[in-house]
Amino acid sequence: MIEDLIEDHGNTVTFEIEVVPNSKAFSITWDEWRNKIKMKIRSKAQKGKANEEIVAFFKEAGDARILRGSLSKDKLIEVAASKPKVILHISRFME
Repeated sequence: MIEDLIEDHGNTVTFEIEVVPNSKAFSITWDEWRNKIKMKIRSKAQKGKANEEIVAFFKEAGDARILRGSLSKDKLIEVAASKPKVILHISRFME
């Protein structure tokens, strides 16, 4: 489940996501086969717009940044928030 994908580091959490840019609608799903959080976002992967949308979404839970994968569909995200808070934030948008 999604709880197993989020690593707690005390003041921050990290987790990997797979991004699908230029989607018709924003959505988050759990890809069981790849065991990853999959985010469909509306922004195109041009000029950092997709990364901006991702960071803005997670900043609603706490200070967020992309640790790895800024030029890739596979990203490592860090959020300065508790694990339960991040799980709650993500689960509100899960399909």
